[in-house]
Amino acid sequence: MITSYWDALHESLSRRVALVLIGLALVTSVGFNLLVKVTPLPNKQFRIVLGNAPLPMRDIGVPAMVHNLVSQQMGIAGTLWILGALFGAAPLFSSTLEKGWLELLFSKGTSRWQIFLGRFLAGATLYAITFGVATFPLAVRMWWQTDVRVWEISVAMLLFTLSFASLMAVAAMASLPQRGASLPILGGVAVWLFSPFLMRRAEMDAWPWVKPVLDWAYRIFPKCSELGDAASAYLKTGHITAWWPIWSTGVFIAVVMAYTLWSVERKSF
Repeated sequence: MITSYWDALHESLSRRVALVLIGLALVTSVGFNLLVKVTPLPNKQFRIVLGNAPLPMRDIGVPAMVHNLVSQQMGIAGTLWILGALFGAAPLFSSTLEKGWLELLFSKGTSRWQIFLGRFLAGATLYAITFGVATFPLAVRMWWQTDVRVWEISVAMLLFTLSFASLMAVAAMASLPQRGASLPILGGVAVWLFSPFLMRRAEMDAWPWVKPVLDWAYRIFPKCSELGDAASAYLKTGHITAWWPIWSTGVFIAVVMAYTLWSVERKSF
């Protein structure tokens, strides 16, 4: 499976969409760093300017301001990269089941489920790499200039990657009908768009019979919006206040991928 993973990762990084994502990640990182200017002051104080607006350092202090800056950056980048990486990673599944590739890959002696699982992990790795390129440089620079360590960014990235992995699981299952790359991409995007709708279901004015349906859908589907909020909150406080979105999304990934891998092994292509 490790060989399948490396082959899939190399293939994903060689795609034009992935190269565009890496280029955008570099541009985004440079843009974030150009927007933030840090000027040292006496007594180990700093003046931080975002764009043309000085930030109110006296109100919350330097460490809290640095964490807020990195949190805002990760919130913006996390949303953009989930959509962008989905376009780059979801075709890994549909291309595996195309004629020509199907016979070539499935005739090598490697189990089908290992090939599919390797592609799933490669897609998640592609997201983590591009997301890290876009967000880590600002955190490292803040540490270098202000001596404020933002180690929480690693945990926040894992939470965003978990959210993306749930969409990759949906894309893997949606590729089984062999309808091309559009269905896996649309499936992942639909689940991602549906997530904030389910999170705010209690605020909706819906018919009485709709609310139990939404409650069940909320329990079943991944909590992408809540994972993003949890990542931002963790960057600011260093604590995870609710584990429900994390473990329920993990269960969703495990169940969907188990069904997908079982189907790949049993299906006659």
